[in-house]
Amino acid sequence: MTGMESPPRGLRWSEDNLRSARLRPRISRLYFCIFGAVWNLALGPGRLALFPSSAKGDLTLDRVASIGCLVFVLLAIRESLLETEVTFADGALRIRTNLAPWLRLELPLRDLSSFEVLEREDATYEVEARREGAPDVKLPLSFETVPIKASWTRRAPFASPVTYASFLARRLNAMLASARGFGA
Repeated sequence: MTGMESPPRGLRWSEDNLRSARLRPRISRLYFCIFGAVWNLALGPGRLALFPSSAKGDLTLDRVASIGCLVFVLLAIRESLLETEVTFADGALRIRTNLAPWLRLELPLRDLSSFEVLEREDATYEVEARREGAPDVKLPLSFETVPIKASWTRRAPFASPVTYASFLARRLNAMLASARGFGA
């Protein structure tokens, strides 16, 4: 990314060119899934391997832990392969995430005025597309960590810093300006 602003530490953003970029989820999400898999492995099959005498009781916990381990392994694989593509081309902003078809968005460039940071009630942040003559749209950009909520506060304890959302809004505004300059 020569000549362009570097992303904040921990934000996995890479630009292919002036109108195309990729965003990967925070690495902490992958670590969380690996931890969940190891935890469930330790509760079920791992416990049986270390303490064979404990196998005499009900095996329901072991089966549930094994299923939980498998689910977390699959989630870890998904997190390692997940990537969001942001493209300004053919007169539209397109956001597509492989392995998450529900995280897709297409907006015509002519409607877009800018990108802004939106703070949510739990002190997490989103990037929002401001549109002329239409409601603003929250962009499906995955830069948050695992959404863990704490009972003692309304704030998300491990939320991404505002610098992530601010960086993304600045880069998207620059990409929008570039796309309009190219006549996209």
